[in-house]
Amino acid sequence: MEAPPEDFAYTLLLSPDFSKPDALSVIDVKPGSPTYSQVVHTVTMPYKGDEFHHFGWNACSSSLSPLTGHAFLERRYLIIPGIRSSRIYVIDTKPHPTQAKIHKIIEPEELFRKTGYSRPHTVHCGPEGIYVSALGGGGKDGTDGPPGIFIMDCETFDILGRWEIDRGSQNRHYDFWWNLPRDYMVTSEWCLPPQFENGIVAEDLLANKYGHHIHFWDLRARRNAQTIDLGANHQMALEVRPAHDPVREYGFLGVVVDTTNLEGSIWTWWREGGKFHIEKTATIPPEPAPKDKLPSLLQGFGAVPPLVTDIDLSLDDKFLYVACWGTGEMRQYDVTEPRKPKLTGSVHVGGIARRTPHPNGKVHAGGPQMLEWTLTGLWLAVVASGLYHGVSPGMGWPLAVSAGLMERSPRALVRSLCPLAFGHLLAMLLVILPFSLLAILVDWQQQIQVGASLMVIGFGIFRLVYRRHPKVLTRIRPTQLGLWSFAVAIAHGAGLMLVPIYLGLCRASDLDSGHLAVGTLMSANLGMAIIVSVVHAFAMIAAGGILAWLVYRYLGLKFVSRSWFNLDAAWAVSLILVGTVSLAFSLAG
Repeated sequence: MEAPPEDFAYTLLLSPDFSKPDALSVIDVKPGSPTYSQVVHTVTMPYKGDEFHHFGWNACSSSLSPLTGHAFLERRYLIIPGIRSSRIYVIDTKPHPTQAKIHKIIEPEELFRKTGYSRPHTVHCGPEGIYVSALGGGGKDGTDGPPGIFIMDCETFDILGRWEIDRGSQNRHYDFWWNLPRDYMVTSEWCLPPQFENGIVAEDLLANKYGHHIHFWDLRARRNAQTIDLGANHQMALEVRPAHDPVREYGFLGVVVDTTNLEGSIWTWWREGGKFHIEKTATIPPEPAPKDKLPSLLQGFGAVPPLVTDIDLSLDDKFLYVACWGTGEMRQYDVTEPRKPKLTGSVHVGGIARRTPHPNGKVHAGGPQMLEWTLTGLWLAVVASGLYHGVSPGMGWPLAVSAGLMERSPRALVRSLCPLAFGHLLAMLLVILPFSLLAILVDWQQQIQVGASLMVIGFGIFRLVYRRHPKVLTRIRPTQLGLWSFAVAIAHGAGLMLVPIYLGLCRASDLDSGHLAVGTLMSANLGMAIIVSVVHAFAMIAAGGILAWLVYRYLGLKFVSRSWFNLDAAWAVSLILVGTVSLAFSLAG
């Protein structure tokens, strides 16, 4: 979670009619880059008709687990299976993502010969190698034997063979995930190739012939330990998401549709007394729609099913996000009580009948399909607070204007910004660092967050009632800009405004105190405190510096004296607002 943000993203390009080869595109996602949000490189495959779906890396935290012997693997190669061709591509992203190229191609004949499987789909790096799920068995139509999981060597990319030793009653396959320390895997079911390669077979769906089981496996023994039937009407048990914290022996499953009422559903599984249990914990109703807006399959029902195609669990195990492709809805559930999900948010885009436009104005027929969760919102809050501090005259930019005008030099203005930024940074660190040390007290994290929130609210109320500047500030000479910036930031509670955001990014609750050294946790929290402070201070001085330059260049100091805008009241209200929002989230968690 504390890794630096990615500079490049990878996405797959499909040719729906197979007239062209599929491709991998590389997208620049580094803010500020001149090619931000653009495709900067494309790797086109040499064959047509592969039909790319999922793909994954050769290495990740699971493959670096102490249970494996691959401690020095590098996350370098992308594994891309073609679900229709059963061909697998290995893409090398070095020396740079914009120079990505095909490293190896594994032909379908090798996959058939070594595993008896076909239609490779989901890729996870894990213990013993790269795990790949297959949706088809042997034979031309993929129905000669059950599908399953096979393993690839994570260094040579040779196919090693089937993973399962004792599959029990499992005869369909889709998704898989695991809890490595607890030594179990969970898998789900979709259908066999004839039921998806040319579209959903309506007769089979209405006859409940798609997957409706969940399987729990002994990971080391490669044995199916327990299979649970959800009920034949719960068709297409797809995405599985175990809790990220291995201490928490529960997880979630998304079911596409209930053929009795068109509902989608979320199920929660848990282990108790050596056995796994599962129950339906949330349902999503279909949406009524006019017949002329529905495909022929749904016209008799007069409604659109949500069609739950993906679910994603936040890194702190607190929120579950659900993609409803049919209705064009993405839902957010609070799952702090895993067996009692609470719907806390919903947005729409697309949908079979709704066709809700994207915020950019474009109309989409599809809807949310695959999900990924990030901490981007909290980092945006860090930057936004820095910009807000920067435009406030109380943080010192008028002094930079004054320095530039007195010396009649723009260089003097720029020079004065450096001590202002340094003083503000020291003030941020002085306030945040003690909380970084408190954050090692994992068991008390909620109390710490509540206390910090109340402190911010209390200081905001104080600043709202008592708006006078402390007299000590008048004793600091204007030339001592660093000291002045430090003192005014402390006096105004600028650092306190950052504390709730920092605690959200720190997320010590994700870490089990019994399995993580205190020194490691302290180091991570200190590092996060420094990064938050630096990013905030940079945003603050950038905003203040731009404003100072505009006033210096075009308006002059008279504008400041005649048009001074006082943000003290707004500042105090902001503190109260930030503290209240943080308190609400702390109590909810």
